[in-house]
Amino acid sequence: MNSNERFFDRLDEIDALLSHASSSQLRSRLLELIDSSAVAFNYAFSQVARSDWLVSLSEKGVFTESLRSQTAARAGADNSWLWTPSEYLKRMAKLDDHEVSRQVLDIMIEVGDTKNCFVHRDFAEAALCMPAELAGTWARHEVEWLRDGNSMAGLLEDALGQLMSKLAREGQTALSLVLGEELLAVLPDPAADEKTHIQDEVQRLLHSSLEPTIRCDRYSYEEILRKNLPDLVHAAHFETLVLLCRLLEKAVQYALPEGERAKPHDLTYISRTAVEDHAQNRDYKIDCPLITAVRNTAETICKEQPDRIKDVVAKIEGFEWDIFKRISLHLLRVSEGAPMELIKERLLDETAFNSVRLHHEYFHLIKKCFGKLSPNDRNTILGRIEAAKAEKALLAEHEPELSEVRCAQRVRCWQHRELVPIQEYLSGEWKDRFKALENEFKDTGLSADFHAYITTGWGDAKSPKEPAELAKLSFDDLLSYLKTWKPTGGWDAPTRNSLGSAIKSVVVQQPEVFANGIQRLTQEHLDPTYLRSIVSGLYESVAKSKTLLYKPLLSFCKWIVAQETTIAVRTVPEGLKKEVAIDADWSTTRLEIAHVFEKVFDDEPRLPFELRAEIWPIIEALTKDPKPDLEYEQRYGGKNMDAMTMSLNTVRGAAMHATMRYAMWVCRNLVADLKTKKGREPNWSDLPEVKAVLEKHLDIRNSIYGVCETDRAIYGQWLPQLAHVSNDWVKSNLPLIFPRDQGHRRLRDAAWTTYLAYSRLYDSVFELLHDIYKEEVQDLALISADIDKCSSLQERLIDHCIVMYSRGMISLADGDLVDVLFSSVSEEPRRLALDLAGRSTTGEDSMSRDIAQRLRELWDWRLRKVGGYDKMPQKELSAFGSWFAGGKLGEDWAFPHLENVVSRSDLANSSPFVFQYMAKVFKAYPINSLRCLELFIPQNKDPWFFRRSEGGVWPILEQAMKHADGQIRDKAETIIHHLGSLGNLEYRDLLTRAVRPEDGSENKETSHGES
Repeated sequence: MNSNERFFDRLDEIDALLSHASSSQLRSRLLELIDSSAVAFNYAFSQVARSDWLVSLSEKGVFTESLRSQTAARAGADNSWLWTPSEYLKRMAKLDDHEVSRQVLDIMIEVGDTKNCFVHRDFAEAALCMPAELAGTWARHEVEWLRDGNSMAGLLEDALGQLMSKLAREGQTALSLVLGEELLAVLPDPAADEKTHIQDEVQRLLHSSLEPTIRCDRYSYEEILRKNLPDLVHAAHFETLVLLCRLLEKAVQYALPEGERAKPHDLTYISRTAVEDHAQNRDYKIDCPLITAVRNTAETICKEQPDRIKDVVAKIEGFEWDIFKRISLHLLRVSEGAPMELIKERLLDETAFNSVRLHHEYFHLIKKCFGKLSPNDRNTILGRIEAAKAEKALLAEHEPELSEVRCAQRVRCWQHRELVPIQEYLSGEWKDRFKALENEFKDTGLSADFHAYITTGWGDAKSPKEPAELAKLSFDDLLSYLKTWKPTGGWDAPTRNSLGSAIKSVVVQQPEVFANGIQRLTQEHLDPTYLRSIVSGLYESVAKSKTLLYKPLLSFCKWIVAQETTIAVRTVPEGLKKEVAIDADWSTTRLEIAHVFEKVFDDEPRLPFELRAEIWPIIEALTKDPKPDLEYEQRYGGKNMDAMTMSLNTVRGAAMHATMRYAMWVCRNLVADLKTKKGREPNWSDLPEVKAVLEKHLDIRNSIYGVCETDRAIYGQWLPQLAHVSNDWVKSNLPLIFPRDQGHRRLRDAAWTTYLAYSRLYDSVFELLHDIYKEEVQDLALISADIDKCSSLQERLIDHCIVMYSRGMISLADGDLVDVLFSSVSEEPRRLALDLAGRSTTGEDSMSRDIAQRLRELWDWRLRKVGGYDKMPQKELSAFGSWFAGGKLGEDWAFPHLENVVSRSDLANSSPFVFQYMAKVFKAYPINSLRCLELFIPQNKDPWFFRRSEGGVWPILEQAMKHADGQIRDKAETIIHHLGSLGNLEYRDLLTRAVRPEDGSENKETSHGES
């Protein structure tokens, strides 16, 4: 736009034209104005409120031509974009004028072949305001549009759902049904052919499940069923029921491979285990909301027309699939006045009686109606339970290896489940049999109305006795109970782990009882699961400062770790899951002890230092634990778990952390005495036992400790503490901690990445590691050519370099770390380095002059290195935004650099912060600010940036329009008109609200940096 043009003046003229009735002269001028700018075109149609412009604009082809040209301009893009004439047409439809609505409809049909979803949404909303016959005409058009395979893109569903409701309410029932069938259509899985031809059996099982699709997202689909379907049900009960059944039938069919679509068996019983709403339902397939819709519609009909229950059941069962049979069984149960002959027929149906797929609904129907059957009919059902023919045949076919005893047990379990729903009607021998079966299977954890039952969590939620019950037992009785109680192995039944959790609670409540009984605990051969819980409970009681029980706790731990050198592995009883239900060996207890020693040294009340001699042997024994070894790390490490995480979750790793905490505890206790008596800090001479362990685990010749990444992670995390004890020891062992040879690269990486991720950055440690840093930066250079985005660890390395430069620990000299970084890595790491430097200037804290000067020198150095702004890469240029926005480097230095940057870069993500800070300093730097803003506008790539009136550039322009200097106001006006021409029409308010100083009152104050 030419700087002399005033864009908003053009909009003022459009407003004036649109306020008059359409005429040939006015229409020509309007077309001239709106043809000159897409923004002016959109503005005109967003403002026009008169219906007399409809026909004249349509006759000129404005609607068809503009939509055609806009579609052509966006060829290849998605079809979700705004076309403002559709908003105008929608406003006209709301005028409640039949003739105007007809004119709008004619235009909609003329341009309605567009695939633009925004346009179709506006047209559907316009149809909602029209008389029913006109709305129906548009509904036919939308039905064809949907059949052509057009996507609603999440924009049209709600409006078409409302249109379906409107047609149903206003007598256009047939059209409403047709629209509903297309809107809610169920379509085949688009990948069905590919999935059904997978050759590999494992891959076929994993990926061949067919997923019928719908025309919209699941949420919108369910909202239409919830909000709009009731209007259709009210207008046409049976027709809507049939429509829903047809949709559900397609969902059932399309979930099965084409060759397996044999009625009646379907897959709905897997995800929709109950027709009614139930916590067991896993409604992740599209058939589930349709099942609910069919159920609710059928229930509504039966409630409002109870004499039609037989017709409803016949209609539903006519679709023959199992799910429809299940719905009819449910309907007969919940409907008042359901004919008994229908119920009897289904309860006596032997196929329904034996069907796993119908079990839940059959169970609840027989539970309600068994007592209403005749004695002969009851005996028929009891005879089937006695014979158990189907269950016996199933076992013989699928589990022929079962022993006769085990097979008989399974049959009795089945009989028990079948008797549960009718137990209140049993008498005599059947009643006695049920009681016996109930006693036999009461702890199985099974729910009788489901063949399979899903629970959340680990299925280990309850203890055979609650903590309160256990607390009432004497110590002897409690030990006896722990030795004799055995888990059944049933699903969700009590386990040793759940009993151990209850024991822990008792220990916390009564720590003295267990502390006094430590010797008994070591003699009774209790399960390790319980001993682990007791260790945990004793420690928790200490941590809560209830009592000082360190000695008994240490004695107990010493006994546990002194058990067999080889961990005693035992067979886990059938039905119990290792680690969840029961500890498979001593390793979990040993890990609990290691974790105790990770925490105990920082506890209050303080651990008495005189216990040092008793503590160390326990920790040392745990540092010799064989797990993890290389095989363990290869299996569970890598992408599954980094070395640091593994160190926290394995016995030896946790013990090594405990070793370092022990060392710090010893140092804290010795420091005062050593300073007084010897005038020195603690060192390795005071910790020979720790030094020996650390050096042993660094020895690469050791086939376990020396070659495991888990052990190396310890040195990385605790490097600052190790350097604090002995700088010289760390320096001499750096080649072992961070081996350079390629064969041990993984060990170096384990230590280095842990150091970067988990350790604080100290000047003294950095000085020790200077050469390591340089090596790692050089290694980064080798891989950086492929980096689009730095990883968190690479970012951390770069951040360390920038922080150390800002502290003055490294320089900009050739060959030093900063120079190596910028001269060898690719653009993204360089951008990140500059961005991190800039971000260090943000925040409320002040910055020292030295750091600020070093940062300014860094930018100027980089600028010289690349040969000036025209040669600086775009990504690096954009990083300067954070330097300016931080406000710590001085505006007189920053503004000239910013001007050079914004004339070449869009500032990336820092642009909001740049102009936010600029608004703060505008009073002192108005010309600089407006110049930078003007240069930035053509560089900006964020279409929404200038729309943020709350922040962004608005406060800058607002201040400029109130400025006393007329040149500044004129400059601001030019920028405002430019922004308006780009579609940012809200800036018009700044022109209308601006209050200019009276003539002769202009302030003559000068501003900084305006040369």
